[in-house]
Amino acid sequence: MGNIVPGIHQNGNPAAPWGWVMSLAIRNISKAQTASNPKELWREMILLAIDLAAVFDCQRYGQFEDLNLPPSEIHRALKDSLIWREAFTLEQVPPKFLPVLFNALLANMDENDHSKFKFPIRQLLGEIDQALRQAQPDKVKLHTSGPVSAASPLLWSLARGKIGEVNAAYLGPLHADARNQSDFIFYEVDSDMVLILPSPFLASSACQIVFKAVWKHLGRTRGAELVGKSFEDAIHASCIGKSPIVLARRSYHSDGKNLEMDVATRDGDRFVLFETKGKSLTSTARAGDMMAYFNDYADSYLLLVKQLAVHDKNLREGRTPLAEGETLTIGSHSIKVAVSPLSYGSMSDKSFAISLLAALSQVKFTAILNDKKHLEIVEKLNEHKDNALREISTVAGLKDGKMDLHSYLINVFWLDLGQLFYILGRGITVFDAFRPLKNMTFSTRDFWTEVALADRQGLTSSAWSALA
Repeated sequence: MGNIVPGIHQNGNPAAPWGWVMSLAIRNISKAQTASNPKELWREMILLAIDLAAVFDCQRYGQFEDLNLPPSEIHRALKDSLIWREAFTLEQVPPKFLPVLFNALLANMDENDHSKFKFPIRQLLGEIDQALRQAQPDKVKLHTSGPVSAASPLLWSLARGKIGEVNAAYLGPLHADARNQSDFIFYEVDSDMVLILPSPFLASSACQIVFKAVWKHLGRTRGAELVGKSFEDAIHASCIGKSPIVLARRSYHSDGKNLEMDVATRDGDRFVLFETKGKSLTSTARAGDMMAYFNDYADSYLLLVKQLAVHDKNLREGRTPLAEGETLTIGSHSIKVAVSPLSYGSMSDKSFAISLLAALSQVKFTAILNDKKHLEIVEKLNEHKDNALREISTVAGLKDGKMDLHSYLINVFWLDLGQLFYILGRGITVFDAFRPLKNMTFSTRDFWTEVALADRQGLTSSAWSALA
C-alpha cells in the first residue's frame, strides 16, 4: 500500500488507493454482482480509482521530496499526508497480540468497572477471540448468519453492520467522518450471509470496539486511566523475555518533579524508552479539518517526544530506575518510542516526522481568524512545539553550531499499537526489534510496505525472527 516512488532514472506511476477502494467495497458488500465481465470491470475501476486519487495530488514525485521541508510548505505537506493516509492505508493489528492487550485490560479492571458495563466484558472478548479464529489472514470470508448469531450473540448485537448502515454516506477519502466500518466485526451481505474481513483488519476493529466501549461506559477520566494502563501493561508483557531489565510505570524524582516512565528496557548499555498516549487521530481531522489535525499532532507526537526527551536526559544523568547513580555517555544506545492507539499515516514516517519538526522549529504560528477555538489550538501548538524542542536540545548534539535534530530523531519512532506489537513480536531482543527500521527507508511512508520490502531484501534477518 506504500507510495512507491521512482528512482532517479525511472518513470513514476500513480498508485492505487487501496484504503479508499476497500472502504467503498465494504459499503457495497450487499450489492449483487451484475457484471458480465468482472475482470474487465475491475481493471477499469482500478484505473479510474488511480486517476481520481491522482487528482488529489498527495503522492510524491521523488524519493527526496519533503526531506528538507521549508516552513512555507508545512500546511501543504500535512494536508497531503492526511489525504494520503485516508486514500492509501488501512489500520492493522497482529491478531496474536490481542490476548496480550485484552488480558492487560481485564487485569486493570475492578468490580466497580465491571458493574458499569451493560454487558459482560469477558463475554465480548471471548466472542472476539472466536471471530478471529474464523477469519483468514489474507482474504475475506463468508459465514452463514444463523450459526454466527448463535455462537456470538453479543457481537451480533453490538458489532453487526446491517445492510445500508456501513459507510452509508462515505464517498471520497476526506469523508472519513462517514467511514464507520471499524465499528463492526460482521457485515451483512444478505439475510442469510455475513462477511468478516482478514484477521489483521478484524483485530484492528476489535480494538476500537472494545476501547470505545470502555470510554462510553466508564467515562472520560476512568476510561483514559484504564486504557493507558492497559497499553503500558501490554507493551511491558511483550518485552518480557527479550530484555534482561523491563520496567513499567516506574516513578522517579528529578529537578523537583515526580516523573513516571511508562515502559523502559535495558540490555547492557542499550536502552529503549516507551511513552504512550491514548490520543487518536480524530474523525474531524481525518475529514480534512486542518486545525483539528494540528491539534491532534500537538496533543500526540509533540507531547510524547517531549516526555521521551525528558526521560532520555534523566537516563543519561543517572536519575532513572534504569540507571540510578550512573552517568552514561550515549555511546550507550538509547531508542525512544512514541506510541499512539491509531496510526497517523505518513505523518509518522520517520523521515517526514524529522523534516516536519525541523520546519516547525523555524516558525511561530498565528491564527488568521479571530476564532477562540483556532486561537487556543495555535497557542497549544506553539507551546508544545517549543517545549519539545527545548527538551530535545538538552540531549541532542550540535552540528555546525546548531542543534543536530536529525541525528537525535533518527533514534525516535512514532508507531501505533499494531505496528509496535508487530515489531516486538519479530525482534530477537527489544533493542534489536527497532534496528532494521532505524536508518533504512524505501521512501514508501507506509510501515507495512517498509517491513515487506526490508524482509524481501534480507535486511531484517539479523535482528528479527523469520516469518512463520
